[in-house]
Order: sequence, then structure tokens, then C-alpha cells
Amino acid sequence: MRKKQKQLPGVSDLTVIVLLARLVIVLGQTTCNNGQGRVLYERLPNQQLQGFDDDVVRDSAPPFRVLEKCQDLCLRDRTASTNLGRACTSFDFQPGSRIASFSGSAEYEESTCYLTREQAAPEGIGNLMLVPNSVHFTEVCLSSSRPDRECPSRRYVFERHPRKKLKLPVSDIKEVTAANRSDCEDKCLNEFSFVCRSANYDSTLRSCSMSRFTRRTHPELLEDDPNSDYLENTCLNAERRCDGLVVYVKEENKRLGGPFEVEIFNNMTLEECQSLCLRAEKYFCRSIEFDDQTKQCILSEEDSVSQKDDLSISSSPTHHFYDLVCLDNLSHSPFRCRNLERGSDYPDNSVTSHLFASGRRPDTAFQRSLSECLDECLRQTSFQCRSAVYSDRFRTCRLSRYNQRDGMRIIYDADYDYYENLMPTVGPIPPTGDLLIQIVIVFQMVFLEGIPQEDHDQITES
Repeated sequence: MRKKQKQLPGVSDLTVIVLLARLVIVLGQTTCNNGQGRVLYERLPNQQLQGFDDDVVRDSAPPFRVLEKCQDLCLRDRTASTNLGRACTSFDFQPGSRIASFSGSAEYEESTCYLTREQAAPEGIGNLMLVPNSVHFTEVCLSSSRPDRECPSRRYVFERHPRKKLKLPVSDIKEVTAANRSDCEDKCLNEFSFVCRSANYDSTLRSCSMSRFTRRTHPELLEDDPNSDYLENTCLNAERRCDGLVVYVKEENKRLGGPFEVEIFNNMTLEECQSLCLRAEKYFCRSIEFDDQTKQCILSEEDSVSQKDDLSISSSPTHHFYDLVCLDNLSHSPFRCRNLERGSDYPDNSVTSHLFASGRRPDTAFQRSLSECLDECLRQTSFQCRSAVYSDRFRTCRLSRYNQRDGMRIIYDADYDYYENLMPTVGPIPPTGDLLIQIVIVFQMVFLEGIPQEDHDQITES
């Protein structure tokens, strides 16, 4: 017996045909390379394409909503005003800042998009110029299936920094050949022996250097290079984001200035806010702001690494800033030897590491990155690590069993930052990947720059 098909009320066959035709057009525009690839986006912060403005979008809606509108128009090759066909391969986005409002709802300055069919060299003839708070988005054709599996809703899959290179040790990279930048990005996405979180593409050598580390884990190693592009993988789900623990570093009474917020939520707990950041689907959340009194939660794509100069004192004493930080788990590194004792993880450890005398001086000192320093504090077994002092300039980490509650006095020192361990002492650190630990505030950065008096005296003496 033939089953009778039901017709939706008010929907004619012609309407269905038109809708299907439009769907085919949209899908056709999101594929590339004869259907073998998919059109996705790179995000280039603080960059703008010079001199090419085919179409303009202005809107005072929340900035991320405006961004979605602009990206959809560009992806569909449509104009903003008439919805007519016009080729588009890239656009510049200038988000509007939130303004003071007494209505209770967030209001914003006007956000602007400049859509164009042109691209920056080498794909096009355009030139990129440095423009603070402007973000350039450009289409890229990728064949990897990982974005469909891990970040199907994300508005961009790589963050690109032109003429930059993350100069990591040879032991921390895997170098392969790549025909072009998009080929390098595909190889990073498809890498199976480790989680590729960043890559350098050298256009002269046609080399692609992949790593599990990023400029967030090693900010001091990002340097200028006229032939390279630094690529940071933003198509990472919560489980693949870090090899080690995912923690939040708190800076009391701080806020991130500028138009960097992506979403705002009200009536949230801190734990809910942290989880929203880690699980964000449309963008790569790197930090949050939370007000203990109003329970307002603000999510951002930027952090204290990318916007160090924009961190400022908040007008509210209950408003705090939290960086999402990956702590290194050396035993899971695919590049370092396994089963080494903690003291032999670094060849130069015997030279730089030592114990201090009893009293309130720092207990240990050794050469580390910030994430390694904080991880060492969490996993310290010889004593209860309650604070750490770290210097980006000297790559020096000093752990201590004391904190401010023990009478330590914090004084200003431009080269050092002071952290307090907020992890309750309830036993050993849970295994890597345990989501219970991933949303716990572990460290508090008490001051933006500071060092305990005892540490300062010892450093001065040495």
C-alpha cells in the first residue's frame, strides 16, 4: 500500500522548490576545490585590509550578532542593503563598545563591517595594515573533516598573525612540507600523533612547523619573521584544548577594556560562567569577567596575553577578571622523553634549581614557563605550595609555602607577578581530563605586578 504524503499547511510545491534551490545555492557557496573542501574563516586580530570597501554594514546590535550577520552575507556573496549578489571573500569588523545604560539591558556603540571581494597577498593584491581593535576575516578553503566534527558552529577555525613566528625548540615541533598556508592548516587539523594547537607557515621554505604549544603557553617566544605566518588552531573542543589541567587565573578588581566582550549573561554563578567559556561553540573563549555581587558573566575571545595593555582597574570592587590557562602536563608530551623523574625533565635543572634555607624565603626556584610554574605548584609533593612568583623576563619561577595570609607583604616589581593557589587541600590533583578540575579557580593573581618582600630581598641579594 502506498503511503500518502502529508502536505504542510500553507506550503505549496513551488515554495518548497524555491527553498530547496536557495539551500543548494548556499551550500554551493560554502564548498570549494570542486566540492572537496569547505569555505571557512581565518581571524586576524588588529588587522585591516587597506583600501577595499565594496559594501558596508553598520549596526548597534550586540557586536557578535553583527559579526554573524556580516559573515553570513560574505559567505553567501550578498549585499547588505539589497541582498543582491556580489562576490565577497573577506571583510573587516570593527566592534562597538558597550555603553552605560539605565534600562537594564546592554547597549552598544555602532559596529561596522567592510565587505570586499579582494583578499590580502598572496591570495589577492590587498595589503594588511595594523589597526587596533579591528579584526580582519578572510575565507580559506580547507579539506579537513575535523571542523565538521569538533567545531561545526565556530565562526573561524584559525587565528592568524602575519609576519610572526613562534620560535619553539626543535624538540617541541613537527615540521612537514606544505604547498601553501591552507595546506599547513589542513595538516595541523589532521595531525593524529598529538593535538596540533599552533603552526608556523614559512612561505619561502614552504614548511609547516606544528606544535602542541601556542603563544599563550610561550608568549616570550613569539617574534617577527617576514616570511612566516603564525597560525593558532581555534577548532578545539574542551577535551582537546589542553594536554594538562585547564585552570582559571583570577585578577581581583580588574576588567578588560575595549570592545572585546562576545556575550553577556546575567544571574550566573561563577562556575556556570567558567563552564560557558570552556564550552562556547561559536567562538574560542579565552577569558571571563565575573561580578560577585551582580552575578554578571562576560565572555571574551581575548585574554591578558593578547590585550595586556587593556587590563585596567574595575569601577566595582566585586568585578574580577579570569584568564583560562592551560597547565603543561609533561608526562603527556609527545616530544619529551617519558618516565623521567621530575628533577630530570629539564637538562639545566641542576644549575638553576635549589632549595632555600628555612624560614619564609621561597622554597624552590627553577627555569620554567608560566604554565609549567603553576603546574609545578599544584603538583608539589615536598611541601604545600601556597603561592608562586613568576618573571616572564627571566623565566624564573619561585614557589613558596606562604602567602599574604601569613603576613607576606607585596611590593611592586615590574619584572615579577605574584600568584596565590586557591585550590583547597583535599588530596592529590585529579587525573588530566577530569572535568571537575577543569572549572575550578586555582590561582589568583593578587596584583598585576608584584613580588613578596622576602622574594624581593633574596633576588636583590643575588
